[in-house]
Amino acid sequence: AVDINLSDLNGALIDSGAFLPQTSKSSVGVDNFYVYDNSALGKNRAPSHNYYYKSRAGDVGWRENKTAADSAVLESGTQMLIVRKRCVGEIAVSRIFFTPKYIQE
Repeated sequence: AVDINLSDLNGALIDSGAFLPQTSKSSVGVDNFYVYDNSALGKNRAPSHNYYYKSRAGDVGWRENKTAADSAVLESGTQMLIVRKRCVGEIAVSRIFFTPKYIQE
């Protein structure tokens, strides 16, 4: 396994519709992508990063708070969690497929 940039997940998450973008002025995500520091020990740890995807009038891409995060590096073996806004009638479990660039080439 290798490290990847957050933007490498666009096809698997954004383009597929598996992850909903924030389309308003808000800097809080509709769906959230949490990344955890593997070097931190303990139960119920807070995420080290909380990303969301912004798609509003030319302001497009991954954000952490209001800061652009497309090039944020997700290290191999990092724990990640996607929390989706649940809608009435929506399936609660999703399966998302991602093929890294080094396999595609």
